[in-house]
Amino acid sequence: MSDIYSPSAVDGMGGWAQLSTMLATHRTANSLTLVCGDFLGGSALAEHHRGRNVTALMEHLRTDVVVIGNQSVFSSWLAQRTG
Repeated sequence: MSDIYSPSAVDGMGGWAQLSTMLATHRTANSLTLVCGDFLGGSALAEHHRGRNVTALMEHLRTDVVVIGNQSVFSSWLAQRTG
């Protein structure tokens, strides 16, 4: 997964529910769920909740590995500055 900006489907594609279903369908004992950066910022919902909603969803999806992207770093930096 990378560049997660919308919690819901856009034009019938994507969204957290569809991702959860896909992972449940295809995950095996040897699978890893990777987030390849830019997951904390970008959507109005993530910005409003300062990424807490995104991290809760990733925990629900049983994410194994997360790579911090530049948008995630910027979002964290901005949240510290704006209280």
